[in-house]
Amino acid sequence: MAHAGEPGYAGEVVLAGPDREAKNRTDILQRPYRPLHFYGNTVRRVHYRGQLLPRSRDFRSFAMAR
Repeated sequence: MAHAGEPGYAGEVVLAGPDREAKNRTDILQRPYRPLHFYGNTVRRVHYRGQLLPRSRDFRSFAMAR
């Protein structure tokens, strides 16, 4: 269950050009969760959920975002 204001999941691992620039201007707490982005994903998880480790359903969400 996502908490209010918690961002969703994105399937892109690497961003380039305008997408990368837009991501860099976005606060880390508002960026979407992305596969292999351990630092940002952990910061968001701790902020929104108060837990360090992902849940098993988070892995399914990543798979569905692809």
